[in-house]
Amino acid sequence: MTVMNLRCDGCDRLLGGPLPADADLVPGGVLGVRFAYHPGDVALQDSAGLACPDCWLRWTEGLQHREAGRCSACGAVCGRWEALHLRRSGADEHWRLCAPHAAEFLNRLGTVEPKLDPATFRMPFADREGPSS
Repeated sequence: MTVMNLRCDGCDRLLGGPLPADADLVPGGVLGVRFAYHPGDVALQDSAGLACPDCWLRWTEGLQHREAGRCSACGAVCGRWEALHLRRSGADEHWRLCAPHAAEFLNRLGTVEPKLDPATFRMPFADREGPSS
């Protein structure tokens, strides 16, 4: 792991490393949350995300574990290929974000350039055929 990998993807704060997956979050803590996300295809998963506890709590505030096929932020219907799948590494719980909320989340990451327009952003596999769960 490089020093660059130890910075929060949101605020760029230097962290002491990732928290164990089952550890409780402590606002202001020095260990970060390792997270993963993918556009419906696990083979394209980025599992190198690291966020300080404050950014992670702010990002996931208000997200709900809704029924399959629904955005965790707004409840809109979004199938597997129409959503960004987000989870804390090592955790069973995950969230599904519709395209506008996916763009909002991705735009919070310092590594995403150029920033995405939530009004026009589409998930890369949105037209893919297959089950929506």
